[in-house]
Amino acid sequence: MTSFYEYGPFIQEMMQDSNLTLAYEALQVLYTYVRFAKDIKSISFSIHNFLLEKVQVNKANFRELDLKILSVMINRDQASYVLPELIKRFKAKN
Repeated sequence: MTSFYEYGPFIQEMMQDSNLTLAYEALQVLYTYVRFAKDIKSISFSIHNFLLEKVQVNKANFRELDLKILSVMINRDQASYVLPELIKRFKAKN
């Protein structure tokens, strides 16, 4: 499997697009990559801020997929610094 650096910028562009279908498909691609890639350090560092923003989205399917990605990252000890930030955002009033 190739490095995330090759596809990372493209996936990030897709996720930040205003087209919700495209953004959701990009999250699915990212989830597949996170599940099967051997080394996801580059992903966890470059994409965690975007994932934390999307956790609070009102669309259930986005939130569910986002939480799946974050849980895989946390289970693989690649995003342990994300967990406190995630809990803080769920405690927020908004």
